[in-house]
Amino acid sequence: MSAPTAADLIVDPHRVKDLDNPAACAAILAALTTTAAAVAAHLQTLPPPESTTEPDHFVTAEDAARQLCMSVDWVKRSDAASPMRVMLGTDLRFSSRQIARYIERHRNK
Repeated sequence: MSAPTAADLIVDPHRVKDLDNPAACAAILAALTTTAAAVAAHLQTLPPPESTTEPDHFVTAEDAARQLCMSVDWVKRSDAASPMRVMLGTDLRFSSRQIARYIERHRNK
């Protein structure tokens, strides 16, 4: 069996026993450490996980537009706003949770 790569070890960590070359071990350790650092740095840029204990609140298009500093037409038609849109019966409303997520993602851009 050939020596595992870093990708192989991510899938099956038990394959580490197939590594018999110290230089290969060091190279894989460096690659995995670099990857772990990149993932950790990216994690810091993501919004915190949603709290599922708090119920979502739904607002009108006018309120959503005001919170987002966009037009009512933009919140009703933009693809970027589609995750916020919720139909409650025949009424179009917007998720406060999704509005906050959008604002957080676009802050400082």
